[in-house]
Amino acid sequence: MKWNAEVLQSEQIKQYFKYYVFCKINADHQPNVLQAYGVSGLPTHIVADATGAVIEKSVGYGGPAAFYAFLDRNK
Repeated sequence: MKWNAEVLQSEQIKQYFKYYVFCKINADHQPNVLQAYGVSGLPTHIVADATGAVIEKSVGYGGPAAFYAFLDRNK
């Protein structure tokens, strides 16, 4: 997956580890999680608080810069 190579394997992602716990859900194996969070398209990126409440959701992948901007808005 392009996102894995461009983001998860980058050095830049390390600066976000102090703000986020990253979790990748397999849509085929965990459809209940997709339903619980109202996921209608893939990829979907979600920032949730400690209780699981959604703070922000983004559908689609617009490249590393868009993903880091999404994270920066929610630090």
